[in-house]
Amino acid sequence: MQHPSIDLLVERSQDGDTTQLLSPDVGSFTCAAEPGRILVAGESVGSLLSLGQSRALTVPAGVCGTVRSPRPERVHAPVELGQLLYELLPVEDGSTGQDSTTEAADDGASGLLFRAPQSGRFYQRSAPDAPPLVSSGDQLEAGTVVGLIEVMKTFTQVIYTPDAGLPQRARVRALLVEDGADVESGDALLSLEAN
Repeated sequence: MQHPSIDLLVERSQDGDTTQLLSPDVGSFTCAAEPGRILVAGESVGSLLSLGQSRALTVPAGVCGTVRSPRPERVHAPVELGQLLYELLPVEDGSTGQDSTTEAADDGASGLLFRAPQSGRFYQRSAPDAPPLVSSGDQLEAGTVVGLIEVMKTFTQVIYTPDAGLPQRARVRALLVEDGADVESGDALLSLEAN
């Protein structure tokens, strides 16, 4: 089930060093992106629960940067209209907050990365003796299963969804995560190129 989305409000510092993403409404902010993660326009970066409705918070057009601010202390943090949710640094200045694997993947991917929708153990195969679900050079389109994520012995299909700035059709440039590796929500799984 997809939730309606709403763009975050944007405020840029006078010196141009940072971009602030602000709450577009009052409510409870949850599923915040971790510090060091690169955010791009159109990407979902949390949820706002308000009056019994959950709305996905998206990065507005023209915004890209590395999260500098810490996650809220509470899982459901109460927020006001216009309250700071993310402080972003320019990508070239903030990329040191990521591990070297993700940083290298981001550098070589021209911005087209397919990211993990949740945390867990990522598998490239449907069974230990099965071939990989996708390989370098494969074509992806909406609904293509690219892997599985296991959480507490429950497996969920990871499905290519052309949103958050991803094209309707794409070609896999590289698999960025080893089979059986632990991933966090938002980690880059695949490097892609548009078709």
